[in-house]
Amino acid sequence: MNIRNTKPSPRNNPGYELSRKVKEYAALHHLWEKGQRIMVAVSGGADSVALLHLLHGLAPILELELTVVHLDHGLRGQSSMDDACWVEALSGRLNIPCLTGSRDLAAEMKAGGRSPEEAARLARYAFFSEVSGRTGFNTIALGHHADDQAETVLMKLLRGCSPSGLGGMRASRMEGNLRIVRPLLAVRRWELREFLDSIGESFREDLSNQDHRFLRNRIRHELIPLLEKEYNPKLKEGLVHL
Repeated sequence: MNIRNTKPSPRNNPGYELSRKVKEYAALHHLWEKGQRIMVAVSGGADSVALLHLLHGLAPILELELTVVHLDHGLRGQSSMDDACWVEALSGRLNIPCLTGSRDLAAEMKAGGRSPEEAARLARYAFFSEVSGRTGFNTIALGHHADDQAETVLMKLLRGCSPSGLGGMRASRMEGNLRIVRPLLAVRRWELREFLDSIGESFREDLSNQDHRFLRNRIRHELIPLLEKEYNPKLKEGLVHL
């Protein structure tokens, strides 16, 4: 076996360009300051796992203090518990603290008459706020990316939102005392998958993302591919900039 002693250029390292893009986007939108304490929401899916690795790489440069947070919604039985264990193991490998919680989302949906998506969103933010109160971490990073943004804008359009309400998710906003930041909104889904492949990292698959009973899934898997094929191959780029 030949061993090369030359040190590779940072530009040849996996994720260099993606990390630079995220760093520049965060600086442009003032998502954090040097020394910031940030919770990272990690479901175990590809997007949040990529986010965690990217922030882990930036942490020494920006002196970020990270904590992983993961909520088990209790809707998928053993699979949900396996996700939580997987996220804890990943956090351990990266030497990042991990805080997990659980909710009986089925009961909350029944009591509140909410859709699964809305109930899950409210449960997550309640958990994030609870962890923030316990730890003093008042910023949470979410893994929404440019493809999610395009889907969000199209969903609003289909629901008849006025032109002023068609905007997508903001890079930063407040939810009570909790600051929500989305560092990946300029990044495409394929870039995140490519990054994970380049570093040899796996992720968990949530089969509910294939459930076409949910509007977002129908838009992602049916409507957008149709519109891109028949009308505009650059549809997502256009939607993101609305």
